[in-house]
Amino acid sequence: MQDLLRRLALRLRLAVYSPGDYVCRQGDVGREMYIISRGRVVVTADNGRTVFAELSDGDYFGEVR
Repeated sequence: MQDLLRRLALRLRLAVYSPGDYVCRQGDVGREMYIISRGRVVVTADNGRTVFAELSDGDYFGEVR
């Protein structure tokens, strides 16, 4: 397990998003997994107003293979 965690940590890349930025959109091909270190992500419908979920510190989303 230690080896798996070490290998995973070595592959992490920092990405910083500003308020209002889109991380991904419906229909995008997903190849990443995101872990929220600090801040908040709001999952909305295409209209940008209907909120499906709010994610924050420690939450994660994206592709897991």
